Amino acid sequence: MTEKELKKQAEGDINLKKFLIKYYNLQTYLEANDGQYPNQKSDKVLFAWVKNTRRFYKIGALPQLRIDLLNQINFNWAGKMTYRFEERVQQLLAYKKVNRTLHVSQMCRGVNDEEYSLSRWVNEMRRKFNENRLPMEYINRLNKIGFIWNMEDVKFEKRIAALKKFHKEHGHFDVPQVGKYKKLGNWVAGLRARGVVTKRYRLWLDQIGFVWEGVRKRKRKSIDKMIEIDTKNALNKIRRKLKKDH
Repeated sequence: MTEKELKKQAEGDINLKKFLIKYYNLQTYLEANDGQYPNQKSDKVLFAWVKNTRRFYKIGALPQLRIDLLNQINFNWAGKMTYRFEERVQQLLAYKKVNRTLHVSQMCRGVNDEEYSLSRWVNEMRRKFNENRLPMEYINRLNKIGFIWNMEDVKFEKRIAALKKFHKEHGHFDVPQVGKYKKLGNWVAGLRARGVVTKRYRLWLDQIGFVWEGVRKRKRKSIDKMIEIDTKNALNKIRRKLKKDH
């Protein structure tokens, strides 16, 4: 349908006429703002219209003619989150460039702080992922940049980094449970006593050559091995002596 035919049809349809006014206003707005949709501050009326249009489309109450017209301007049916999502991804990448990590901490930040806002978004992505409410396209996009879905992984990786540093300095994994290494030592003792919750964590530790048995157990095994060798040697001497006597 041509624009002329559309306007002629709108003459006898007041609702279509109102729609076309908002439609052309949105088209003009998008062209002037590099494709960014209006918000409550930039254009409250147009923002409300876009929101209602999406709602009507979602419940199947939007006429096909209007859907076709909106598709011609690549209308964003998903809503504000699509634009904000990619914007947040870029903010997260910028944060990583400065801090060399995708972990955005909420600690010691004010409610108006940009990084605090970003950290809340990161937590929201994790929550929606765990609730199976995050679109697959978002999951794939976040996976592509190495998004951290599980904070336990972050904590575990930090511990492993500290353990690798200790091993590099001391040549072993027997971290003392006193002094400056107390926390790391207690963690290592816990690993040896209780193991780890996932096979993935065990694999990470195996990859750095972690020794699962503690000092006492290794000493006990060493002593038992020496006793076994000594006993075997003694028995061999007795057998040789008996053989010689006969």
